[in-house]
Amino acid sequence: MKLPGKTRPDIRGCKNPFWGKKHTEETKAKISAKMKGHRFNLGRRHSETIRKHMSEAKTGPRNPHWNGGRFKSSLGYILIKIPGHRGANAQGYVPEHRLVMEAKLGRGLNDDEVVHHINGIRDDNRPENLQLFPSEGEHQGLHNKLRPIMASIGKRTKA
Repeated sequence: MKLPGKTRPDIRGCKNPFWGKKHTEETKAKISAKMKGHRFNLGRRHSETIRKHMSEAKTGPRNPHWNGGRFKSSLGYILIKIPGHRGANAQGYVPEHRLVMEAKLGRGLNDDEVVHHINGIRDDNRPENLQLFPSEGEHQGLHNKLRPIMASIGKRTKA
């Protein structure tokens, strides 16, 4: 059936006579043979050397979106890329407030030590705005003491 203004009938979806049918193995082989050497063949495989080169070409300073290995996380903390650091995450990023505290103390931080932002602003990493707690329990103790005070003035505390 030919509709005005259309060059072919609308046979999309379940109206298509091939709806739900699969190619036979013979047809798949013919399609594959025809696509060999085709310049738009997206299924081609690259050698290990080429794949490594393509991967390295887009990492770090060679990436147009590179900003020096520093970004703000979804939680509001500034993260800095230092892959060899003992406090780095799986991607090699370390929270900046921990680096600032390490520089202030002149030593590395233990895993159980917690750095607290005194004014509650997570990206304010000035040394005078940071306080070190020996454990998460003591850090939470401070927040528990502050909660009633902050509630009385209408502000919410963040852990």
